Amino acid sequence: MKWTLLLSSTLLLPISSYGAIQLSDSFSLGGFGHVSATKTDNEVPVFTNRDISDEWCYDCDTTLGLQLDWQMTDHLRSSFQAVKRPQDHFSSPDLEWAYLAYDYKNFTFRAGRLRLPMFLMSEYYYVSYAYPWLRPPQDIYDSLLGVTSFNGVSATWDGWIQDTVGVSITPFATIPNKNEYDVVGVDVTIDSDVGYGLNANFYYDDTYVNFTAFRTTYDDARSIEVMPGMVLNLGENKNETLTLFSIGIEQYFGNWRILGETLLSQHNYANWYASVDYSFDKLTPYITYSQQRISRSSRQVLLGLRYDVNQYIAFNIETQYIWADINDAGIAGQFTDRLGANAESDVDIVTLGLVFTF
Repeated sequence: MKWTLLLSSTLLLPISSYGAIQLSDSFSLGGFGHVSATKTDNEVPVFTNRDISDEWCYDCDTTLGLQLDWQMTDHLRSSFQAVKRPQDHFSSPDLEWAYLAYDYKNFTFRAGRLRLPMFLMSEYYYVSYAYPWLRPPQDIYDSLLGVTSFNGVSATWDGWIQDTVGVSITPFATIPNKNEYDVVGVDVTIDSDVGYGLNANFYYDDTYVNFTAFRTTYDDARSIEVMPGMVLNLGENKNETLTLFSIGIEQYFGNWRILGETLLSQHNYANWYASVDYSFDKLTPYITYSQQRISRSSRQVLLGLRYDVNQYIAFNIETQYIWADINDAGIAGQFTDRLGANAESDVDIVTLGLVFTF
């Protein structure tokens, strides 16, 4: 895959690379989805917002999204993406992005609800057809409590270095925001201040490199419902600073592809993964190894096989094994609930999945 195709995937129009309906000269509509059957060999659930356990689950991964793009003028456009994520009901999908963009020469300015550009696959996170696995590596993509979007502004410059290296530079800013999360049975409220970030992409022939730095301050409060109607406050932190760095690379060698990313934060993350796949026309076997460190500790290996029916539909089969270390609070690896004293901290996951775009 040459850099020109890779560049197109960073322009917040991932669906157009696969299949979209041209409603008119100005409007296009596309969609994507993911369904699966999955189970583990451990009764304690795993994976943020999916909660897969030892009984077959047919909706833990279910995703369905629609994207509408409107080219208002030669320079002005907008895009809307609504997604029924794994944790959502079909009746209450999430608005993943809704923004207004202005293109002028090599610059693009965006304002509204935007995708957080932290990782290689961030711009098409829910479009499972666009990456080899059924789910992006959890040790990277689940690290931020499932946060994938932000409200704010960004400015992108696209250019060249000596006519050989494509470059895309995007500073961005987030506005204050308040959200609630369930973290291993604890209700966590995070009230974040203005955040600032810088994303840089580099393209050269069959090489794509992504770098992001982000910094914000926040307050957090933790509580737990000990019984119906009774909430126990577990404490709060004020004016905490979060600084994140991520770097990723996608490299092709003929039919071989190597993917790797790392996420670093002084008191939270030293996570990474490396993945290799090989394309036999419609069949693509792949293997991934990943680790997470500091706030949680685990190692995992994933083996998978993908079959592309056509340019819109693919099937995957995966087996995944995780070795997790339990901390003093009973928290381990990708488990979404605390482990008891005699609980097994290793888990094997098997998944059969169908991904599609339309």
